[in-house]
Amino acid sequence: METQSAPPLIIEQGSNQFFSSKRISKLAKPFFVILIAIILVEVFLAFKSLTVKKATAQKLKPLSEATLSLIPDKVSYKKDDSVFLLIRVDTGGHNTVGSDLSLKFDPSYLSLIEASASANFLGSSIYSDFPIVKIDKARGTIQISGIVSPSISGFNGIGVFGELAFKALKTGHTEVSVLSKPGGTTLSTVVEAKTAKNILGQVKNADFEISTTAPSSTHVTCNTRVERSCLDNNGQLGSYWCSTSTDPFACKSGCFQDKMSNRVGCNVISQ
Repeated sequence: METQSAPPLIIEQGSNQFFSSKRISKLAKPFFVILIAIILVEVFLAFKSLTVKKATAQKLKPLSEATLSLIPDKVSYKKDDSVFLLIRVDTGGHNTVGSDLSLKFDPSYLSLIEASASANFLGSSIYSDFPIVKIDKARGTIQISGIVSPSISGFNGIGVFGELAFKALKTGHTEVSVLSKPGGTTLSTVVEAKTAKNILGQVKNADFEISTTAPSSTHVTCNTRVERSCLDNNGQLGSYWCSTSTDPFACKSGCFQDKMSNRVGCNVISQ
């Protein structure tokens, strides 16, 4: 029997092979389309995030110098009325360890209600101790110092320093003024925690009328909610939120607002 040799094995290049160039080309197109779509979505989200952060940062009220304000509870008083004066501190977003208040009033128009100086001043909770409360009735001068406890990092925000009580003596226009000198240390000050410098930049005096027949009209000076930048204890930039309990004259709930959190204090938004 004649033995026949097997026919040669012929392999057609690229025929019926899964990884052929044509098949790769066909399969790659959908993958590339999906990949490009993912990249475009990521770029869009990143751009949107940066835009939102930039817009939010632009809305934040920047850091500023501190302000001390005197706010009478009425715009006009009758003779022999009690005159209550609210003292408000705005730290401008800085953390503070204390404030000193130096005031001047006309003793012919105003007098102390109580015999002792300390009884005419009611301190609030933003500073834990008020080691100095001096009122000179004859000269019409007031000196008050408020400081934080060593266990507390400080006060940052808008809050009530305290309240003073007077008695209206005679008719006419009078004023209680804040005595201050920029950067000085002998008059009114707001002391920054980190630098121990006086950061008081603005003061707002209280002026009002005293008459024999004028009605005791209510004076409403409220503190609207604003978004403000602040510095935490480590000097990092954040936004501040506080509750109405720190300022009874607040128009809305909270004097600062941090959209990321309702935690009271300076909340860091950038490292």
